[in-house]
Amino acid sequence: MKDGHSPFRKGCARTYRFMEKINIGKVVNVTGLKGELRIFPYTQSPDRFLVLRTVYLGEEPKEILGARLKGSLAILKVRGVEDRSAAETYKGREVYMDAGELEALPEGTYYVRDLIGLPVEDNTRGRVGVLADVRDSGPQSLFVIRRDDGREFLVPAVEAFFTGVDQDRKVVLVELIEGMYED
Repeated sequence: MKDGHSPFRKGCARTYRFMEKINIGKVVNVTGLKGELRIFPYTQSPDRFLVLRTVYLGEEPKEILGARLKGSLAILKVRGVEDRSAAETYKGREVYMDAGELEALPEGTYYVRDLIGLPVEDNTRGRVGVLADVRDSGPQSLFVIRRDDGREFLVPAVEAFFTGVDQDRKVVLVELIEGMYED
């Protein structure tokens, strides 16, 4: 975690492993008369839309003919959607990408989807639960850790508390302070 940047790639938590697709956004509207789709990205890197060749609108694969970013939205032109009326039929659909098109991450950076469900260990308490979710809360992400008794607690996903991932054991490592975890 260098320069305060998050060690996570967000928006990849919605993984449908049986399809090998990753939910990366949602069609929220259309733009223009030529059938362009406005996509709200779930990903921390909306520029991924600029390099993808194919997306899935629901279950339907679509070749990307053009992509650009406008503010926080991605604007896509896809094959087979020739006008505004055709584009309107895709409003509200989830947008997926092939898992095989995920970019390789630098060491020490993780896709959220790869961490969800892993055991979480504290350096003094041992196992404290399982990573149930990673939530955005403005300036930092929060780990949602589900204890074995079903209760949940939050841990800021920052260097002071998140010490890494033991790749060999497939365990998220944290350092909790008093008040974060109650016995």
